[in-house]
Amino acid sequence: LGKYEMPWIQVRNNDTDAATDLSIVYGIEGYPTKYILDGNGVIVSKIIGERPEFYKKLDELLEK
Repeated sequence: LGKYEMPWIQVRNNDTDAATDLSIVYGIEGYPTKYILDGNGVIVSKIIGERPEFYKKLDELLEK
């Protein structure tokens, strides 16, 4: 995990308005939820929880 050396931004949402509640807007089903976006901002992958497949997907995308 250390080889990526990526700083993670931690976000906590206290919004009670469904229109701006990030958990609803982004469909958060559990924590942590990690998104990988392409250069156009399109979601390529969504991983819920701390799972090795997130890092496997990163390796796969960075090899391209």
